[in-house]
Amino acid sequence: MERAGWSLPALLVGIGVGAVGGAQVGTAAIWPGVVAGVVGVGLSLVGSRPATISEEAKAQPPGEGTGLSGLGSRVEQILRLAERQADDHRARAEREAERTLAEARSEARQILDRARAEAAGLAEAPKPAAE
Repeated sequence: MERAGWSLPALLVGIGVGAVGGAQVGTAAIWPGVVAGVVGVGLSLVGSRPATISEEAKAQPPGEGTGLSGLGSRVEQILRLAERQADDHRARAEREAERTLAEARSEARQILDRARAEAAGLAEAPKPAAE
């Protein structure tokens, strides 16, 4: 029974990881991948309940019925965490892009300055006499 409980979540996590990995090709796959991954994690948590009905009954406090009443709040927590992590990744990527751009501009400035200096040196060099 446990293998069947893990197959769908594992598939969804795999789809999510694949889509996020595919985002290296294009950003359109990021959010569907994140959603698929979060749903897979949520289903994994639901699928990790006690294996037998008697153990499940012992694990629940008296008066509580079986059901998915707590699943909505748990999925909401997971989605909020995924959103925060995505924001962190986005901010880190933006900082890295800004740093890379600043380094490229600095290097381009240095190359341009060297080229100008070389051009000025060539302009000032004595011209060979015409024979």
